[in-house]
Amino acid sequence: MTIRTAHIVGQRAIPVTVLANYENGLPTVDITGLQEASARELRVRVRGALTNSGVSFPLGRITMAFVSPTQVNGTNVDLAAAVALLFELGYLGKNVTLVADKLFFAELSLSGELRPCRGALPAALAAKSLGLDIVVAVDNAREAALAGITVIAPRTLNDLIEHIQVKTTCEFHGSVAPEAALRTPGPDFSDVVGQPAAVRAMTVAAAGGHNILLIGGPGAGKTMLARRLSTVLPPLTHDESLQVTTIHSVAGLTIGGGLVTARPFRAPHHSTTPAGLIGGGVPARPGELTLAHNGVLMLDELPEFNRQTLEYLREPTETRRVDLSRAAGTITYDADTLVVGAMNPCPCGMKGNPRRSCRCTKTSIDGYDARVSPILGIFDIRVTLPPIDFAIEADDHGPRVSSASLQAQVIAARERQNARGMLNARRETNQLSGMSLSQEARKLLEHAIEHNGLTGKDYDRMRRVSQTIADLDGADVIDALHVAEALTYVGPHAGQAGHTFEHAPRLS
Repeated sequence: MTIRTAHIVGQRAIPVTVLANYENGLPTVDITGLQEASARELRVRVRGALTNSGVSFPLGRITMAFVSPTQVNGTNVDLAAAVALLFELGYLGKNVTLVADKLFFAELSLSGELRPCRGALPAALAAKSLGLDIVVAVDNAREAALAGITVIAPRTLNDLIEHIQVKTTCEFHGSVAPEAALRTPGPDFSDVVGQPAAVRAMTVAAAGGHNILLIGGPGAGKTMLARRLSTVLPPLTHDESLQVTTIHSVAGLTIGGGLVTARPFRAPHHSTTPAGLIGGGVPARPGELTLAHNGVLMLDELPEFNRQTLEYLREPTETRRVDLSRAAGTITYDADTLVVGAMNPCPCGMKGNPRRSCRCTKTSIDGYDARVSPILGIFDIRVTLPPIDFAIEADDHGPRVSSASLQAQVIAARERQNARGMLNARRETNQLSGMSLSQEARKLLEHAIEHNGLTGKDYDRMRRVSQTIADLDGADVIDALHVAEALTYVGPHAGQAGHTFEHAPRLS
């Protein structure tokens, strides 16, 4: 008799067939197709769960085989192994369909309770593709139900035996809709005072999916701005919510919860390892870059990150996915993430401050900048935040804009991109669709290339940023004003202390 389960590889659940056989002989439990460490633990948990559920563990030769395209590991196959053995021993009757139409995905405790596992949603999606129901622990039921299949959620192994034998009710009938949360005041761009140029740059970044680097001294508002960026991104679509929920499920972040509807915001500490940032480990887990998929990843105090860790970011931010090569195969995670970097202009943070002098030497500044040089190219936009004018802030003067109004601008800009056939502007990082340069804009761009030494990547980046600015302005053509603003973000002076954007006059 074959029993179905699944194990997690990357973001997917790979179907696994479990076979069990019992015969007279010396009491042994032989397991094939399972990693050695997982096999040792499975023997202990299954024996304990069966014994504490009132099932006499047989004193004979037991053989279990896990059949899968890749080697199986993890605790989520415990339940399938126990069911396969119970059926082989005759405890579940002879009706094969009662177990053949289900995928079993849960860990067993020694007491016989079903424990939740990471990856319940991708396992349920795998069951759906096979036309099966799924059996999971109670804490995984709401998450698994998002796949739109029948979910059976017994609390113990005894409950499952009774359900199979006499069809007791174990099906999950709860709501799979997002839980209604109490609305509490969250971060909003209306809290930001005195940084209109930075707010504008953040809006451009959100509209075009451009990675952005914020440079400013302590207290300039870098972290404050970054934490509000996700509030101006368009709301997640249902498909995007499922993608995010699947990733968080694989990471074990959705146990007891349901659909993720808010755009992720992740801000790892600068001491994080390459595996923590990009993904990996044994078993492999998604890193912070993937956990921020369809959302924002903030790298605060960027120069404090390990240089090698930062270098790992270059390829995933270009391809929008993480590919981890292992001996058993390649693991792929989605990483369509908007990256926000934040750093001081120098080690002391006072470079360019008109009210306080910088005490850093040229050597120390050069060394500080060299720490981030491996990934400067991933940032389409670089902007310097001037020191806050505390007099303006105290008087509560100056323009303010809410996240809701900025989000409306971003949504309108992305709708224009979609209308031109850019299904996802952030994934098409090397394409420009249907928007041409005006004569004035072309002259300005050619002048910048000739006199400022822009590289081919700078040119491509500036065209894309200019196009996003034009979309925000509702223009059909990239004009000189759009290129002029893009030059402040991308050009040779972008990100330099004391350099801020002012609308340039049109060329005659």
